[in-house]
Amino acid sequence: MSMTKLTTVEIKCPNCGSNQLIQGEAAETVDQVTCVACGTFFSYKAEVEKIASELRNTLVGIVRNTLK
Repeated sequence: MSMTKLTTVEIKCPNCGSNQLIQGEAAETVDQVTCVACGTFFSYKAEVEKIASELRNTLVGIVRNTLK
């Protein structure tokens, strides 16, 4: 199965919405992201999974509405 890139998604701080982020460099902190604007620490992986889930739910809704 081939995949087509439809778009990109920008990761933003879940607290303030800034896209100015610093990712950890050490192996144990590579998933840890810090927002430059507000200092919030969050998991990069968790944020990507949240966006993927929201996108999946949106697409399921579109397909359901189309098939009605």
